[in-house]
Amino acid sequence: MKKLIIVLFLGLLIQHSTWGQNISVDFQVFQSLDLAVKTGKTQNKKIIIDFFADWCIPCKKMDAEVLSHAKTKTTLGKDFILLKLDAEKEGKELAKQFSIGAYPSYIVTDANLKEYGRVVGALPLDNFIDAVLRTVDKSRTVGSVEKRFISGERTPQLVNDYVYQLMKDGKEAEGFKIIEEYFGSLSEKDRVNLENWFVFNRYTIERNHPRVDYLLENQEAYRKAIGDSLVNFFFQKMIRRDLVAYATESAYFHQFANKDSLYNSIGAFIQKAKIQEDKEVKPLYEIATLRHSKLSELAFLTALEKVLPDLKPIQQFFQFEKFKPNLGPDSLAINKKQVELMEKFLPFQNEFYQRRLTTSINIIKNVGRKGGVRFEDLLLQNAFVKAKKENKKVFVDFYAVWCGPCKRMDIEVFPLEMVGNVFKERYVAIKIDGESEVGKVLMEIYKVEAYPTYLVLDPGDAVEQGGIVEQGDVVKQADGKMQGAKELKRLVGYVDAERFIKELSF
Repeated sequence: MKKLIIVLFLGLLIQHSTWGQNISVDFQVFQSLDLAVKTGKTQNKKIIIDFFADWCIPCKKMDAEVLSHAKTKTTLGKDFILLKLDAEKEGKELAKQFSIGAYPSYIVTDANLKEYGRVVGALPLDNFIDAVLRTVDKSRTVGSVEKRFISGERTPQLVNDYVYQLMKDGKEAEGFKIIEEYFGSLSEKDRVNLENWFVFNRYTIERNHPRVDYLLENQEAYRKAIGDSLVNFFFQKMIRRDLVAYATESAYFHQFANKDSLYNSIGAFIQKAKIQEDKEVKPLYEIATLRHSKLSELAFLTALEKVLPDLKPIQQFFQFEKFKPNLGPDSLAINKKQVELMEKFLPFQNEFYQRRLTTSINIIKNVGRKGGVRFEDLLLQNAFVKAKKENKKVFVDFYAVWCGPCKRMDIEVFPLEMVGNVFKERYVAIKIDGESEVGKVLMEIYKVEAYPTYLVLDPGDAVEQGGIVEQGDVVKQADGKMQGAKELKRLVGYVDAERFIKELSF
């Protein structure tokens, strides 16, 4: 069920529908339990109780992209009303009665608050609607579905319901086996029927699955039968995890040893799926291409500015979340551009993300090179040369762009004047991205196994044997250790300012 939930949540991020957004439907929403119960009894409607928390990001996504959607209102408005309760405030007691253990949780009840069933977690639009309707359909109860399946019935909706129940019970292998057998039993004509689309939309969750290749090869028949919208949405879902990972350089992205291969496979899939002009895919792929080009940080930010208007607010936020105080030679220009971009798009974010971005803006604004640690834009061997000339040691910060403690050090420790004073007289400081080509070599040479790791190195006779190194020579850039440099101290992980100063004042 874990894999299925991940894919359903990814689908929520790019929910795409042909339903119009201007349909006016009376789907009543309440914040008062008494009023909701009274209305339910008067109008003979069932109640969907939305238990949420104000800090819950999936809850906010459901509000913005599912509960307020025209299709939700049209499909559920006739028979249901919605009661929204903060499970940690006004809805606390009722949440206890219903044993709420996760947010969001949607409890479907009659007007007397007798539970029909529940839907837990964030789901894409169609999955949410179907899950709600299933709770009140007696023919689709757990017992009924199992009995019908055992008796030999294999209608599309029954297979869908039965396998979904198996997944919920943790029987993934059994569920996927049934899907394989069911799909294999269908004729080519039945496979493209809309009622069997659930095989792809719900139970095909990996881009490298043979069914994805089958759909790519037969997509014209599917597009003709069920429409471009559903097919494109499925292809978006298949590529999204890898595409978003590359566009944001997330922790998942850094699991790939061959990032060039990943980038090429993303591009090839997008082309074959014919979604290169899709409004959800195109801007993310443009950003992935910018990152693949390995531009300087300032050049990347300048190019990113042109793409940001084409992103959804949540996707803009994921880009801004990567911003952090820059302490290098171009820090003034880079920090200024980061603040400029966040302030420009801040009004488009919801209240929660506005608070997060405002904090980031203030942190970056308050960080300047004056007084704090100044990191040089130097290769390691060239840092040795400069340190030798100035009678200093070399301080190396091994970091990763996704590393939380690394960001904390950049925000809380390195900008401090008292820390900068220690460095000014003692060190030539450089940063090395441990995920870069050179960084990987140096990580192995110096046996660095965690981020951040800080090394204090004495150039020794590395300068005489190594000399100045040009950009691009990976072997020579990494050869300082082998040419006589000596490690004097090593610190690993986040270190508060007081201890940091004490450790480096020797």
